[in-house]
Amino acid sequence: MMNSFNCVGNLVGDPVFYDGETPRVVFRLAIDHNGKPVEGRKNAEFLDFVAWRNVAKYIAEYAHKGDRIEIHNAMAKNHEYTNANGDKVSRVEFEVENVCIGNRVKTKE
Repeated sequence: MMNSFNCVGNLVGDPVFYDGETPRVVFRLAIDHNGKPVEGRKNAEFLDFVAWRNVAKYIAEYAHKGDRIEIHNAMAKNHEYTNANGDKVSRVEFEVENVCIGNRVKTKE
């Protein structure tokens, strides 16, 4: 069985859709977590997500900045590369299989 996780968060900006042979959409969620607020600000984690094909088209059409989104069965993918300054960079992106925007639900097909 593969590891996956579920989360709920708000879109930080409008999703960015890339149309092509395999459509994809990338977006970032702000996910609140428990804990004492620092300097009056809520504690939140900012996570990057990618969705493919029909789920990507669905998110691109219906999701907008500030929308509350539920992510189900996301799988972490680690990306490592060397940037223009020659520094090694590592980032994690979560691949989405199922998503719920408000009362709308879309699953991987």
